[in-house]
Amino acid sequence: RMMVVDVTSGGEMRGYAGFDEKAIAELVAETGAGATVPQLFGKGYLAFTVDHQGGHGDRYQGIVELTGDTLADCLQHYFMQSEQLQSGIVLAAGRRGEHWVSAALVLQRLPEEAIHVIEDEEEWRRAMILQASVRENELLDDGLGLNDLLFRLFHEEGVRVFEPRRLVEGCRCSQVKLEEVLRSMPRAEITELKVDGAVEVTCQFCNTVYRFNDEDLERIYGS
Repeated sequence: RMMVVDVTSGGEMRGYAGFDEKAIAELVAETGAGATVPQLFGKGYLAFTVDHQGGHGDRYQGIVELTGDTLADCLQHYFMQSEQLQSGIVLAAGRRGEHWVSAALVLQRLPEEAIHVIEDEEEWRRAMILQASVRENELLDDGLGLNDLLFRLFHEEGVRVFEPRRLVEGCRCSQVKLEEVLRSMPRAEITELKVDGAVEVTCQFCNTVYRFNDEDLERIYGS
């Protein structure tokens, strides 16, 4: 029904997927690993939102229809329609023991490169062909360093590598933030939600459960 990924400039990432487990199981049984985006989501939209915290800069949002059979297709369509950037995107995901791992290789043709169309077109096509040659097991191989993979693919083109920015699992929910949310709602409505003498709120991103008893509610609404 919905997929959301939230990433901060510091590299903290959290995600949420809401789905009908029975419907997904039936679709997987029918299609195996070949379910398409239209089969999974039906008609929908892909949105990117950039929110500058602290009031610095304007909030930006780009929205396009889901177009393509794969998530990579949808992302390429987004960048072309909303950002006017030619992109090549390869995604991979799989299990490593008990855990899921994923990887992406993204190429983008920057606007200044598109100015010299004749000179760059052949180089762009070559880069796309080289990207398409990468295999899923290479992207997911813990023993193959990212720099080694880039060199293996693009050593003839020349590669500049910048300092990596790590992504870490991180959720911004907190007791204080939830208390602010509760305070903004009528106390009578919150009281009706009590179960076994307390109101429970579960963060949909990290599954942390916050419990508010009568004493907590008195403090929240009495302050």
